[in-house]
Parts: sequence; C-alpha cells; structure tokens
Amino acid sequence: MNIFPPPKFSSKAEWLAKTIHHLAPLLNQASTLTPQSFQHDHILRFHTEDEFYSYTHYRFCFPDLPEPLDYLNINVVLGTAGFLCFDQNDLSGNEPRKNATLCCSSGLSEHHHLKAYLLDHQQVILTHDKILMGQELLIQGSYPYFVVKGEFPNMQFELKLHISKQASWYAKTMVYDHLSLLMQYEGQISTDGEVRSISGLGSFEFARSATPHSLYSQHLEILDKLPIHFATHQVINLDDQTQLLLDRVDLAGKPLLYCAHIRHSGGFCETYSDVAFNIIKYQQHPTLSPFGQYTLLPEQFEWLIYDNNGDVHLKLMAEIHENPKFGHGLGYSAGFSYQGEYAGTLISGKGYLEYVDVVDQNEILEKFCIESSQGLLTPPSTQTSSTIIH
Repeated sequence: MNIFPPPKFSSKAEWLAKTIHHLAPLLNQASTLTPQSFQHDHILRFHTEDEFYSYTHYRFCFPDLPEPLDYLNINVVLGTAGFLCFDQNDLSGNEPRKNATLCCSSGLSEHHHLKAYLLDHQQVILTHDKILMGQELLIQGSYPYFVVKGEFPNMQFELKLHISKQASWYAKTMVYDHLSLLMQYEGQISTDGEVRSISGLGSFEFARSATPHSLYSQHLEILDKLPIHFATHQVINLDDQTQLLLDRVDLAGKPLLYCAHIRHSGGFCETYSDVAFNIIKYQQHPTLSPFGQYTLLPEQFEWLIYDNNGDVHLKLMAEIHENPKFGHGLGYSAGFSYQGEYAGTLISGKGYLEYVDVVDQNEILEKFCIESSQGLLTPPSTQTSSTIIH
C-alpha cells in the first residue's frame, strides 16, 4: 500500500517497536473490554500534572454534517506523545509536557485552525470540569454530558454531547489507553452569519499515555521517537443508528492496529480484524505541509471487511472530495464520499478521514523530481492553512 518507505529509525526505536509488536497481543485488553459497558470514565480526565501519564488526547468528530460543512473535527492534545507521526515539534515549545495544541477543521475551505498553547502561561485553563483553550474552545461538563463551544474567525458553534457507554477500545495496557465512545450531539453552528441546527451521531475519542517526557524534559530526536509512521482513522455514519470506525496504524513497517468497528446505538458493537485498506488512486502530486514535509495523499481508496466465514461483510469505495487540512499530527483531515455494500444492502454517503504517512523525504523528492536548494523546497503543489499559529 505504501509507495514510499518510512524514514530511518534509531536502533533504540527499532528495538522498542519489536518489543511492542511482541507484547501487544499479550498485554492489550482492548478485545475484552469492547463488548462490555464502559466503566472507566475516571480515566477521561486530563493528565498534565500526573507523575506517570504525561500525554492526553481528546477528539470530537461529527462526520456527516450538511453541506458545505460536511464534517467538524476538534482535536485537543495536552503534552507530547513521543510518537513519530503525531508530534508537532515545529509547533511546540521547548518543554514537551507543557505543550498543548488545538486543531479544528471542517469541510469549509476557509475554516481551519491549528494553534499551539503553553500550559504554564495561562493560555490553557484546566479545572475538574472545564478545558479552556485560549479564547477559541471550551469543553465543559463531566461524563456522560458535555458542552463544547467554539469561537473561530469563520465559525462559531455550541454543541451538547451525550457520551454513551459503548466504547470501542484500541488499547488498554499498563502505559497506554486509547478508546472511542459513540455519542449523540445536538446544537447550533454558525458560518458567515448563517446559523444551522445540527444533531446526530458522532464519536468521542480519548487517549492517555506514559511517555519518556514523564522523566525527560527535552524533545526526543526524530530518530528516537516511537516509529509509528502511518495512521488512518475514518468515521462513517451508515445510518442514524449505526456508526462505522475504520483504523490502521503501522509501527516500524508492520500493522500494529488494523480493524473495523460497527457499532449500533442500541449498544451492540461488531469488531472485525480481518479487514483490508487499499489505495486505489493517489493524488497527482505530493502535498507540502506548513513545516516542510511532503505527503502523497490518497484520492480514492477502498475498505473490505470480512466475516468469520471469509465472506465480504462490508465493502466501500471512497473518494476525497475536498482539500485535506493539515494538523492531525503530521497528517491531514478531510471529508469523503463513498458507495458500497453492507450485509447485502447498497450504501452511500459521506464520511471523515484522518491520514498520516511519514515517509523518507529523499525518496519522495527523487520520485517527483522536486528540486531543493539550501534546504528550500520548490513544491509542485502546496497545502496551506488559514490559521496556523505558533
């Protein structure tokens, strides 16, 4: 699937990757917890002052909003993960544990906000029931009820969230927890003076991790970061009661996570590990991030989900229909349209995609004959953001 190889890793990073690949199947409790009602709401707090955990991630995804919005994605990161594909060193301050970033995007071409904050400069206010990111974002409440308010130059919103007890666990280990909860939302969103009422199914994602920054106060060298170099996460509402999650994460050239969850608002969740993600067509030219890294993004892709008998349970073909927005780690967010078949029924609609692919920059430069001189790249096409603030 990947045209270009990942960048070089240090021997220490390669050893860590091999250890994780070996131990994850033995230690990860995700498959045991997913069928159960969610009982771990105590972990959903932020961990900025924790002696053990030093990284917290919140994501709210609204995947099928009316045009021209298409989707709304809100990403909040407190701390630094030490993961190759997610750390934004060019946006961060000098102390990894004191960093915070907010990325908010939608299908509107003029709406894209990526901003760095410092946790110890009153730029982020954290209380037992509130996270305030500058003047831009307020998350208030406690599980299972939250209110999310956004104030951005081209968009304002206020959304009430009801987080369910239906969790799709990706990881539950001694050092790393990662899960997604089905949620219901309703509220209003305003763009250019036009106010829309919206409601439906969304997803709330949470992760926390112990990282080297619990002990080490400096940023890791690129070669020493945990070599997660590829990740995609996709959310589709198949109907007003059914949500599909599609995920692949590669660690040092091998899939670490490769699965699909089909979850129903009644509480039942189908989990599949026999899946296939294929890029049918890439974009014509690589995209240049604001920080100088090239990524070859997909234009068309497909997913196949197989049942226990090896038969195709779900198949979809998708096409990205807008310019991807930078800011999900070192990757991009976008909306897409799809058509396919699920349990013998034709389906179509739109969904939300996150896509990160960190590759050897020399390989991609050579392939596309992109000239470089004194470190300044002349790209065939560039990806820009309407609001990127250091």
